[in-house]
This record gives sequence, structure tokens and C-alpha cells, in this order.
Amino acid sequence: MRWGTSLLIGPFAAIMYFQAECFDADCRTTGSTFIVSMSQSGAVIDGFVLTRFVSAMVISPLLRP
Repeated sequence: MRWGTSLLIGPFAAIMYFQAECFDADCRTTGSTFIVSMSQSGAVIDGFVLTRFVSAMVISPLLRP
């Protein structure tokens, strides 16, 4: 899990650099705030969806070795 996260640091750093160069402050703050708020609500909804799938045995057979 950590290995995949470390591979994403470079592209996200480049996006943050170019975001500051390409867009004005109002657009940057609105876009970043929207993305962060959607990720938080998506994490909550995903918790319910994943729980429903695991309880219905949709995903758990795939997790067995």
C-alpha cells in the first residue's frame, strides 16, 4: 500500500506546481476545496458500499487465498 502511494507523490507534486502557474487564486481555491470535499463524502459512501458488498459475499470470496 505504501509503495503505490509513494509512486503517486511525483505526479501530484507536478499537478500542484502547474496548478499554481496556470490558474488564478480564486479558481485554485474553489477547485481544490471541491475536490477535497468530494473525497471526504466519497470515503463515507464507499464505507457503506464496501460493507454491503462484503456482507453479501460479493467481494470476500475474492479476498481468500
